Amino acid sequence: IALLTIPLLLKDKIGDIVKQTANDMLNAKVEFSDLDISLIRHFPQASISIEDLEIIGKDKFENDTLVSTKSIDIVVNLMSLFSDEGYEINHIIFDTPNINAIVLSDGKANWDIMKSDSTEVIEETEPEVVIEGEADTTSSPFKLQLKEFSIDNASIFYTDSSSNMAFAIEDLNLTLSGNMQDMRTDLKLKTTIEKLSAAIDGISYIKNASFSADINVDADLENNKYILKENVIALNAI
Repeated sequence: IALLTIPLLLKDKIGDIVKQTANDMLNAKVEFSDLDISLIRHFPQASISIEDLEIIGKDKFENDTLVSTKSIDIVVNLMSLFSDEGYEINHIIFDTPNINAIVLSDGKANWDIMKSDSTEVIEETEPEVVIEGEADTTSSPFKLQLKEFSIDNASIFYTDSSSNMAFAIEDLNLTLSGNMQDMRTDLKLKTTIEKLSAAIDGISYIKNASFSADINVDADLENNKYILKENVIALNAI
């Protein structure tokens, strides 16, 4: 009964907090139709779903939608919420996101939406990073343990009036997996693009090309070294 009722009691409050926090931090309008929390759907993982998210610009980009997505699903290991080892996010899924990136002739970009005062707050409240083996004299460090990240059926449009450049990506599917918390991990990236187009100064260099990549990387995150293993990248028939 608790697993069923607690999410229902908390979801409206958490939804209001998410909206308020996002709007306070961003120079943009953030809206979504629903936020759902479930402790049963992926038990023993907890799941959070945000429906119909939109980030809409202000000032010079009034009414321009920077990001819209059908849904964002986040699956969290329920037991990690009660542990001091960090929140273990097993999966983040973006369903049908649309990104419309714009650069005006004066160089102003519509994705530059972080408020300066919110940046200062983040810097002031940034948690101390505690290296394993050192004594923790403050509080438990926050650790993000992402296992998999995926994007389904995305569209990305980029228009740069300052350099007269534009490109478009349609029907993008991407999956990135690996233990991002480990100092060394095998990262696996798989992506496909049904239509890839690019133009500069009105000249089309690529139009509706297909692209795919299957990339495997031995990532030494501690020393910032990456070893490419067997990889396959294809552009049309190449």
